Amino acid sequence: MLIKIDSQTIIMKTAFLAVLLLATVFLSGCVQEPQAPTIPQPPGSELGDYTPPLGTPSLEIIYPKNGDVIGLSAVGIRVNVTNFKLKNIAANQVNKPNEGHINYYLDEKEQRTSLTTVSFAGVPPGEHILRIELVNNDNSPLVPSVSATVVFGTTG
Repeated sequence: MLIKIDSQTIIMKTAFLAVLLLATVFLSGCVQEPQAPTIPQPPGSELGDYTPPLGTPSLEIIYPKNGDVIGLSAVGIRVNVTNFKLKNIAANQVNKPNEGHINYYLDEKEQRTSLTTVSFAGVPPGEHILRIELVNNDNSPLVPSVSATVVFGTTG
């Protein structure tokens, strides 16, 4: 069986398909993607604003403990900090509530850092006092002061 199609039918069908294609393209541009709902934020929580940790800052020496005797001349120190944002030390930083770094004092040596694990090398044999303190960005002490102290020995 042979189907005869005249040129006018082909033109009509082509025009219909072109209109259908244009309508599809137009309507697809009108459809909006679903958006996540906007959640209202409290004042001061905009991107880039600082929200201090809640609660009173605290500091604990995990290692070494009071009375430990370490058989090395290098002493590793580990501390735990809560309710305080540790920030890298940089010049001219503005003080913010519950933000700063840690000062470590081992006898006469001092280290200032945002790390909770540090080490002191070349520690002579004998009794030593380790004191650590949370400080503001400008290195001023917190008020009230937040610090911890242990006494330990080395034999190395």
